[in-house]
Amino acid sequence: MPKQDISEEFHIVFLPQANKDINDAVTYIASVLHNYKVTATFLSKLQKVTQDIKIFPYANKIYWPLQRLSHDYRRVAVGNYLLFYWISETDKTITIARIIYGKRDIKRHLK
Repeated sequence: MPKQDISEEFHIVFLPQANKDINDAVTYIASVLHNYKVTATFLSKLQKVTQDIKIFPYANKIYWPLQRLSHDYRRVAVGNYLLFYWISETDKTITIARIIYGKRDIKRHLK
């Protein structure tokens, strides 16, 4: 694991699919489950997790599926969802790729 100077904070980029995943999750929790408290909790946890990985991006383990993926994805739980991201040291960027419901077939949703 590369040593990280805390003063060198990374910046976060959400892929369009990750934004769609967030919107889909919020819509499902609020509109289908009619649970606005859980919706607010999910968004609060998402914000906290995003801030944590911005400061400590290497704190989460690499996701190792059976087949090789295009990136070394790391994952972190956000309630019942898993947030997948990769790190670019060269431009100090963390790319949030997907936010997937934890009981889904994860391998099918990552490339």
